[in-house]
Amino acid sequence: MYHPKSNGFFSALLYIYLSVRHYLEKMNFGKARHFKNSFSEQLNSCNENEVDGIIITIRRFKYFIESISEQIDKDNKAIQIDLSNEDTEVALDMRMQFNIDSNLNYFLDNILKSNLVGIYSYFEYTLKKISKICESNLNPRKTLGSYKSGALINRYNSFLIDQVIPLLSAENAHFEKILVWNQLRNDIVHQNSIIERFNPQDLKHSSLLIKRDSFQFLKSDIILDFLFEIESYLYIIITLINKKHDLIEYVN
Repeated sequence: MYHPKSNGFFSALLYIYLSVRHYLEKMNFGKARHFKNSFSEQLNSCNENEVDGIIITIRRFKYFIESISEQIDKDNKAIQIDLSNEDTEVALDMRMQFNIDSNLNYFLDNILKSNLVGIYSYFEYTLKKISKICESNLNPRKTLGSYKSGALINRYNSFLIDQVIPLLSAENAHFEKILVWNQLRNDIVHQNSIIERFNPQDLKHSSLLIKRDSFQFLKSDIILDFLFEIESYLYIIITLINKKHDLIEYVN
């Protein structure tokens, strides 16, 4: 797998392109396929579209998170080196006066939290998009709009289970993990990371620091784990729909 040596624009595009190609090969999407109808084309375009499909969007998120985290880490190490070259008392005074240790973590924490909010919004939007594609093509007994209880992702998920792919209920453990991330997201957006809805017992992670009544992200791997969780769940949904409604024909 290619890893960019710089954060240049073309290097980023090449990295994302190769990441997508590697994923498609791994998932055997290169095998000759025929989308049987308009429903199949709409659904699978939602996943594979080269502009805003799930596969490429997930890799854009991943590239940005990894790149910005790497740059912040480099900058922080450079600051630490500069401090180590100062007289011990001067370095200690600078740490205390400018609250350097706290500020070094501040930027990464805020960027990761912003990405969590963005990723969650993307998941919510995509779940809605898939649900609407199914509603318009399957004419289900109950409409998407008739599901009014709970958060939006709960409504879309319930619609898909009840009206489209009942087997999705077997993947409830995946969805419950995403709901925990939703609690984190709500406390970031509505409580400035003060813990109100999130239960620290529901998510144990080495990069999640609980500080009395608030929380902080220490490394990017925690957000990358969330990104993997939503990609896996969306892939399961699309795969189940394709199988349940016989939407793809594989060509020998």
